[in-house]
Amino acid sequence: NVVLYTGGTKRWYTSEISEDENAIFEISHGELVKKKSFDKEIMTKEDPLIDFVNYVYDNYETDLYDLILWDHGGGPIYGYGQDENSIANKAMSLETLSDALSKTKLAKETKFDFIGFDACLMGSIEVAYALKDNANYLIASEELEPGDGWNYNFLSDVKVDTSTQELGKVVVDQFFKHYEYNNSKTNLTLS
Repeated sequence: NVVLYTGGTKRWYTSEISEDENAIFEISHGELVKKKSFDKEIMTKEDPLIDFVNYVYDNYETDLYDLILWDHGGGPIYGYGQDENSIANKAMSLETLSDALSKTKLAKETKFDFIGFDACLMGSIEVAYALKDNANYLIASEELEPGDGWNYNFLSDVKVDTSTQELGKVVVDQFFKHYEYNNSKTNLTLS
């Protein structure tokens, strides 16, 4: 199951998502299906992340849970994420991120198999240490990522018996293949 939590922007470029709320969507047969709406809230606060993880944990039973965080990254100094609706435009600190994940229902039972950052500068020892109690693996870039971010075609390679190590390799390989195919001259990092 691929489940998304949306919010934090002044304008979406798809008609299925509204700027006036935060919402959870499931991707079903290539379509976005809205599952739950929330009042608009700043995405770099704890509650939206806690609400999302709890919703997924309550509604999608599985052996492994993975979390991919997409947005801007500022590494261990500036943290993760931005919200265009926030006057302060403050990122989520690593401490806030770790605390939010630790307050979820999932954290009481298990941890994420991996947390991935489709965001710049999140592949550091400090980030890994901050999330060590929340996930078994980290997938992130040590440097800046191109604006297109990850190549999510890797999702079609996920099978029921795909191990996390295999999945991590596929994520990284697809990322590099995408930019190699598009003749990107950018120095890429993802591990």
